[in-house]
Amino acid sequence: MQPEHQNQILHASTNTQNCTGAQSDSSEFEEVEEDLSKEIIQHPDAFTRVLDRPEIQEIVVAHHAFQGPLPPPYLLRGYQDILPDAPERIFQLTEKEFSHRQKMEEKALDGAINRDKRGQLYGLGATVFTVACATLLGLTGHEVLAGTVIGTVVAVAGIFVLRQKPSLKKKNEDKTPEED
Repeated sequence: MQPEHQNQILHASTNTQNCTGAQSDSSEFEEVEEDLSKEIIQHPDAFTRVLDRPEIQEIVVAHHAFQGPLPPPYLLRGYQDILPDAPERIFQLTEKEFSHRQKMEEKALDGAINRDKRGQLYGLGATVFTVACATLLGLTGHEVLAGTVIGTVVAVAGIFVLRQKPSLKKKNEDKTPEED
């Protein structure tokens, strides 16, 4: 004859899911779950003995997780049992992927640098052209207009040269004394 809590274990395992995997009787399951939790807390040694039983071990699902570019050694050994050169192929594939990723990151960085250089050259060209036009305006008697153009160029150049410093200053002003 089985003790009451073991009957509940069997009952919970048979009535909690229907054939589609959905819970069939949620409130009953919650009751059984609560009772089992209390029993496990009160009798941890009994729980350990129950886990050692073969029929319970068949029910228990092990979850293994790993993170990283390579599978753990035990999986590599398993692959090697099936295909002797599988671990070497996996390592080569990983090395190729790393190499590809590094090349793509390098390309992206080179592209950003080239874009910045191109922008600086266009900015320099526009500035030189504008200063030349302002000089021409000044020489032809339009000093006020030339001054306005030069003032605008200086303001725009200042914005581009100092564009990050005001944002850093603003961040420091927004910080509370506790954050320092």
